[in-house]
Amino acid sequence: MKTYTILIADDYPENIQIIVDALKSSDIQHKIIRAVNGKVLCELAEKRCPDLIITDWEMPEMNGLEATRILKNIETTRDIPIIICTGIMTTSENLKMALDSGAVDYIRKPIDNIELQARVYSMLKLSDSYRTIKEQNTILEQQKDEIQIQRDKLQIANATKDKFFSIIAHDLLNPFNTILGFSELLLSAIEKKEIEKCHKYSYSIHDTAHVVFNLLENLLTWSRSQTGKISFSPELIDVNDIIESNLSLLKDAAQSKEIFLASTLTEKLIAYADKNMVLTIIRNLITNAIKFSRKGDRIIVDVENTENWITIHVLDTGIGIDDDSISKLFKISENIKTEGTANERGTGLGLMLCKEFVDWHKGRIWVESQVGAGSRFSFTLPKAKE
Repeated sequence: MKTYTILIADDYPENIQIIVDALKSSDIQHKIIRAVNGKVLCELAEKRCPDLIITDWEMPEMNGLEATRILKNIETTRDIPIIICTGIMTTSENLKMALDSGAVDYIRKPIDNIELQARVYSMLKLSDSYRTIKEQNTILEQQKDEIQIQRDKLQIANATKDKFFSIIAHDLLNPFNTILGFSELLLSAIEKKEIEKCHKYSYSIHDTAHVVFNLLENLLTWSRSQTGKISFSPELIDVNDIIESNLSLLKDAAQSKEIFLASTLTEKLIAYADKNMVLTIIRNLITNAIKFSRKGDRIIVDVENTENWITIHVLDTGIGIDDDSISKLFKISENIKTEGTANERGTGLGLMLCKEFVDWHKGRIWVESQVGAGSRFSFTLPKAKE
């Protein structure tokens, strides 16, 4: 059986003893805490959080009504049932004052033992009900939070599914249609021995196949990241080597659009990062810069060295991005499809990969852009410790 804690406040010890004796003869398992006035009552109530308070009305320093009002405004004590006990304030108006202050019951002195036991029993059951309701409310709030978390996960999963369907249904279909179309033209040109057209169609097929390859590479990488099949393996890496590797890989794509591509990095900078992830981030950012740059534009990879972070910037003098589109970048739930300066198509998947991989490194990624003047994509990597 539960043992209840009952706090009794009265400036006369003999009055407290009368209540103690009356409760001893009851079946209620309890322990008593004593207070000599309203001030001590409030201090003990906050500290001990009893199941029930029985307080005299008239007491020095702070009376029972003042103490009740204070306790009803404190989060930890507002639900504790309070019984006002008095031999002086016995009118109906006094009863109303006691209940208005926040008391839940009222006993007149001299105290009748049977009445006291009945009221205390009733108030302790009320206290149990308050506690049960609070516990259930806490559980409901926790369940509500869990439901919200699951709903957010479901929305992300749905957005992921929609993104996959969009890529498969549209972004992969179009380039394959292009390849099929130019393949038919190429076969016809071969039959007619039209060498110049053969070269033209072959280059078109090659360029489109390269686009499809990049798209599939990003798609597979992103799919693996969503299913947790990509391992994060940070190591000491030379940032210059990573940048140069990407510049070498993408120089032909830049030259085909007559775009200048270079890096300003001269010093050796060592980051503590996953090499494959960083390669993917920089490759995607440079590929995007090429896509949205025009003939004669410039793309520069710049690096900023600070105490704890290495910041890599990919700057271009291309067509730029408007503010509305910038706010939607890096978000799976948004669907941005902008054609490049040579009608290149994309899914935005590369930037989402960049964001995920930067997050793995506890870094950040952002973009600054002006329509018609170019863009600067930047991200941070943790610098290797000495």
